[in-house]
Formats: sequence, C-alpha cells, structure tokens
Amino acid sequence: MQRRMCNAWWCSAAGWLGISGALVLLLVAAPGRAPAAGFNIYEQGARATALGGAFTATADDGSALFYNPAGIAFNRRADGLGSGHLGELGPRTTLDCNLVPIFPDARFAGATPPTPGATGRTADQTFYIPGIYLTHGRGNGVTLGLGLYAPFGLGVEWRDPENWIGREMSYNVDLATVYLTPAVAYRYSDQLAFALGLDIARQSLTFNRFNNDEYGQWVGNVIDAEMTGTSAINVSSCAGVLARPLTWLDLGVMYHQGKTMRYRDAEARLRNVAPEQLAENVAEELAEMGGSFHLLNSRLHLPSILSLAVAVELPLELARRVRLEFDAVFFGWSANQQIALDFENPLMTDVLIRENYDDTWQLRLGLDVPVHRDLNLMFGAIDDQTPQPVETMSPLLPDSDRRCFTTGVAYHPGPWRVTASYMAVDFEGRSNVVRGQSVAAGEHNPVGAYSSFANILAVGVGRDF
Repeated sequence: MQRRMCNAWWCSAAGWLGISGALVLLLVAAPGRAPAAGFNIYEQGARATALGGAFTATADDGSALFYNPAGIAFNRRADGLGSGHLGELGPRTTLDCNLVPIFPDARFAGATPPTPGATGRTADQTFYIPGIYLTHGRGNGVTLGLGLYAPFGLGVEWRDPENWIGREMSYNVDLATVYLTPAVAYRYSDQLAFALGLDIARQSLTFNRFNNDEYGQWVGNVIDAEMTGTSAINVSSCAGVLARPLTWLDLGVMYHQGKTMRYRDAEARLRNVAPEQLAENVAEELAEMGGSFHLLNSRLHLPSILSLAVAVELPLELARRVRLEFDAVFFGWSANQQIALDFENPLMTDVLIRENYDDTWQLRLGLDVPVHRDLNLMFGAIDDQTPQPVETMSPLLPDSDRRCFTTGVAYHPGPWRVTASYMAVDFEGRSNVVRGQSVAAGEHNPVGAYSSFANILAVGVGRDF
C-alpha cells in the first residue's frame, strides 16, 4: 500500500490553505441556524417576537433598547399595554427579563446522479437567547436605559461528525455576540421622542472540522482541527426616533451602526486522530509546520441595521383599539465582501476570501388585539431574504430565504406583565446545483440541497417600580 502523505494540507504552508479557508468562511458565515437571514437574531424580546419583530413604532417595553431606544421615553402603562396613550410623565423604573429558546433543525441531501447521494442532519440543540433591560425615567423627559442581549450568533452541529460528508468544511460551529447597550432617551413632547446610545459588543467563537487522508484503500480522518477565539470589545452607536403625529398613528426609526469584530491571537489547535499506521507520520508533519498550536488574527463584519416603521390603531369596538404595525428593516450585509485571515506564524500563507454578500430588506407585520384590559393576543408574519450567494452556502451557513409566522399572549395586571410567544421559521429549500452544475465554492463543500426549520419560543416577565 502507498501513503499519500506529501499532498496533505498540513504538510506545508500552502497546505494550510485548507483549514485557513474554512476558518475564514466560518468568520464570515458563522452560525448555521440563526433565525433571521444571515446570522442575525432579531428575536430580542417576547412581546416583539409575538408581533413578528414589527416593534419599532411600538417599542413599549425594555426591549425597545434594541428595537427603538426612543420608546423608553414614553410611559404607555397607564392605560394598558400597547394602548398608544401616554402615561404620566414622572419618575419610573422598569425591568424586563426575556428568554428566547431556539430549536433549529437542518438537513442535507447530496446530489444523486450518478449514485445515491450522502445525507446529513444536525444534532438536537437548543440555544437560549437572553434579553435583560432596565430603564429609569427621571421625570423631566429624560429616560435612561441599559440592555443586555445577543443579536448575532447561534451555531450548528452535524450528527455523526466522523462520517458527515461536510466534515472537512465544518462539523460544529458556535458563535455568540453579546451587546451591552446604554442609552438615553428624551421625550421632547407628547408627540416626539428621540434617543442615542452605544452598542458595546464582544464575540466568542468555536469551530471544528476534520481533515481526511488516504492510505491504500482506506480514507479517513487524520486531523481534528479546532479554532477558538474571543474578539476585542467593539463600541458603536445606535439611535432611535418615535413620533406620534396623530392619536391613532405612530412612526418609528431605529438604527444600529455596523461593527468590525477583531480577533487577535485566536487559537488553532490540530489534534492527531490518525489510525495507528499513520499517527507517527502525521506527528512528524505537524512538528515540521511548527506544532499543533497556532495563533491567528482576523475580522468579522456585522451589518448596520435600519428599521422604518408605521403603526396604526384601528377604531374597532373593543376595550382598546387593535394595533397594526408594519416594519421595513434594512441590513447592510454588503460589508461582508471579503475577509482576511492573518497567521502569526511566518510559515503560514495569509488568505483573502471573497463573500460578496448583498444588502437585504426584511418585511415584518404585527397585529396586537386586546381581548381584555389586562390581556392581549398578538400575531405576526415575516418575509426574510438571505444575503448569501448560493455559491458560499455550506455546512457553516446553509442560508436561504425564509417565511416566519408568530403568535403570542400578554397578560399585564397592575405593574406586572407576562408574555409568551411562538415563532415558526420555514426556510426555503436551496441547492448549490444550478442548471445541473455544481456552483459550490470550496474544495470540501458538499454538493446538494439543504432544508431547514426552526421553532422559537419566547417568555418575558416585566415589572414597573
């Protein structure tokens, strides 16, 4: 038998392009199952989730610090949740705590000609997204707020990783981005408020992939590569405006500036998992390239977000009026045109990968129906377009357009409010085979079709003090 060791990707600096290319794709694409297109998580509060994220012109709980920080300047609780009527302008403190569990499921079916294709499915995972918001109205039109939430992240782990067809691209990835947002809002009049804030963010990343080699008739895993890193803290701005020109009409604008998350001294570890007959040779090759531990630097771009919203209250004969909101949300994903991966080891070749993401719009519709002074039913619908070209769809991010439908209930007796909601996320099936030809970018990117679905629950508890 003959060993094909000399062409393995870990034999030389040029060979490192295999793992480095995958790491770059990871930093660009990040989690595979984020519920909003790209790797954004727009579900940052239970009430907003129930309304399909159409919340920029409502913004009547602490999650306004993400959806529209100007909303914290208004006190809407005096006449019931979401009534649109202003409360007394006096000292007031609120605390809102939210937890959003996400249950994703993704499947892969390999292109079938000329033989049956391989299949794959993600492991059962649950991701818990926090949203904790504290606001304090000073009674002079100024309200201060502080929010802790995670608007970018999640991950994907494929079952049976040792045999998963896409394992040389990725078998596990986990990325989380946590924002701390302090903001100040000013209520200029009963018809207008505006706000400014800072988004202080840090990001963590874990990524795993295998490399294969051949030994006679045997083909299998010889290297288990893992990358871990934590970005530097990034500070950018956010802003919001909320206007009520008519008693039945609200207009809202929200903006979060884009970010560049910088990784310095991220760690790449190569574990020798070769069978006994290859283990010694693999160990020698690892030693020649500087060992099994390497440091690298890179950057991940997060998009700017702009939401334009209008909400109307319908004069129906109910205890309070039905509220309908429409949001158009812009994501500046074109910031992800390319990404660089820079190795500190001079033997390694720096890599530049082009992603060519497109800017996208999301359309969000929410309906708030009061059934009692202390009880609301909510519904929502979302049309969400992917920014990812089909060429870069991969096990790291098999993204696609999606349609989402939501519902929820809010109970708000006295100073308390309790909300529960559900979202169904239906991903459009997508294949990297176009007109009978593979367009998959990357040597180890499996050719075939992906289908996905996600269930999202959200619970929130808030209290006025």
